[in-house]
Amino acid sequence: MKKHTKMSMLKRILAIVIAAAVAVSILTVPDVEVSAATGKVKSVAVTNLPAKQLTLKKGKTFTLKSKVTVTGKASKKVTYKTSNKKIATVNAKGKITAKKKGTAKIYVISKADKKKKCTITVTVGTPVTKVKLNKTKSTMTVGKKQTLKATVTPKKASSKAVVWQSSNKKVATVTSKGVVKAKKAGTVKITATAKDGSGKKASCKVTVKKVSAAKPDNPVPVTPLGIKSVKIVQDDMMEVTFTKATALTAADFNVWAKRYENADYLKKYTVSQVTTTDSITYKVYITGDMVFGKGLYIKVEVPKLKLSKECVYMEDTYNVENSVTLSYKVGATVKDIRQRLGTGYANYSISGLPAGIQYEVTTEATKRVMEFSGSPRKAGVYDSVLVYEDEIGSKYRLTIRWIIYDADNLIVCDKEEGALNTNWSSLFTPVYAYGGSGSYTYEIIRAESDSAILNNCKIVDDLDKININAKGIASGVYKIRIRVIDQKDVQRQEREHLLLQL
Repeated sequence: MKKHTKMSMLKRILAIVIAAAVAVSILTVPDVEVSAATGKVKSVAVTNLPAKQLTLKKGKTFTLKSKVTVTGKASKKVTYKTSNKKIATVNAKGKITAKKKGTAKIYVISKADKKKKCTITVTVGTPVTKVKLNKTKSTMTVGKKQTLKATVTPKKASSKAVVWQSSNKKVATVTSKGVVKAKKAGTVKITATAKDGSGKKASCKVTVKKVSAAKPDNPVPVTPLGIKSVKIVQDDMMEVTFTKATALTAADFNVWAKRYENADYLKKYTVSQVTTTDSITYKVYITGDMVFGKGLYIKVEVPKLKLSKECVYMEDTYNVENSVTLSYKVGATVKDIRQRLGTGYANYSISGLPAGIQYEVTTEATKRVMEFSGSPRKAGVYDSVLVYEDEIGSKYRLTIRWIIYDADNLIVCDKEEGALNTNWSSLFTPVYAYGGSGSYTYEIIRAESDSAILNNCKIVDDLDKININAKGIASGVYKIRIRVIDQKDVQRQEREHLLLQL
């Protein structure tokens, strides 16, 4: 009986051991299969921040939104952890609470794989309240670049960085420094978002246009067809030069003459023939029984081109030089200043005009006139040189002295040399004074070598002139040094003047 009982007990124990082994095998094998079926965690990210940082005011909260990317059936659940609870805390739902100023790290950790996590740097301080761009609209050409600049408010924000983004990278891209590059025609929005998680942003609408047809760097200017010059070469032939080539015959030309400038052109010549080698300069001949008279006004016409030009037939050339002085206060309006360029003149040039002065050349009948206008901008003495030359080589040179004055500067200039008769006294003004207060006094500075004439000089009150008693003084050239004094500002200038006595 006892033996039977022992056998029963052994059988029971063996059954229990076998059952346990089977149970262990059943539990172990499926666990391996389940692990293989779950897959893997690829990444953990926070989706409601532009960057892995966040700025909060003390006492404020922010709830993180996480995203876990997995393969298979791996768990997408996460846990949250803070590196410093005194700075910022985080609960199981990702709600961050700012405690006191400082910096802490918040970890978003995958439950399925603790090695996979996302770290957010939290600063308890001053968040951004506004983002502003230097442009809200812009137009670009494909291939071009431009830089947008972002400004954040307040200036003491804990983080002033922004994140740049393009709404369509096929149209335009933008770098982390705000450099926009146009890729293809279209419209795109470039946005700058505060990096601190405040959500503040600003955008610029960029319109990208196609590249227009390439233009040459130095385009050749289009010269309109016109008559450049007319020159009487001999008494039965004239040269007519056009601005560019044009095909013409004798029948295309009309030639007229008149004696006086204001008269009508009544005398018409008969054009016998024209010759040309380049279709630009034509030799126009008139019939042998008619010739160009000296001093006549000559006009050539090309009716079909609606062109005409006039000149004066002069036999001898000459060279003339002249000068004129003009005075203006800074800012004054220059008007009604006209300089005639003569009759039949073809070429002219002018240089040295004061800043603010312009000129325009107009043609009136057979004469050309240069008219000045504008307002001078800076005080000083300026010499402009006007040169013009007629069709037969006569030259005229005019020097225009511009005296530009203001209340801060006293300008004193010489007049031309004066000639006096040795038999009488004379009132003579050897200098001009401009600017300053407008109220001046004059002093004659005596010199030993000049004593013969200076002893006979005196200032005439209220006339700004010098009275010279020339009687009894030998003929010759004498120097007078004059000092001009601005009575208000006590500015002084001296000028040495040559006085010629006959």
